Amino acid sequence: MGTLRTDRLVLRPLGPDDLDDLVALHARESFWRYPFGRGWARAETESFLERTIERYDDPGIAVSAVVIAASDELAGWAGLSIPTFLPEVLPAVEVGWRLGEQHRGRGFATEAGQAWIR
Repeated sequence: MGTLRTDRLVLRPLGPDDLDDLVALHARESFWRYPFGRGWARAETESFLERTIERYDDPGIAVSAVVIAASDELAGWAGLSIPTFLPEVLPAVEVGWRLGEQHRGRGFATEAGQAWIR
């Protein structure tokens, strides 16, 4: 998985160096309001990051860090996946994202999604 760039974003693989920033994002209830209704503990984020990095070898999943290019701030993550839990809509590709509350409403999710599908 490589790095994609847009006018405002850098979309790159998540890595171990992202852990502390992810912990801060994931700890906020608003980040995980749906489906969990609560923020995550550090151990949950560590497990998420480990699974995400392991999945980079899977051609059906591509989740990237969403980094604000101007500030190098991790805003969240976005990417593509092939859902396996909804057979009635398959074949399909899901474009998904999670952004910190302070980064919502600025078009970052749309920009990241468009970058992924081009």
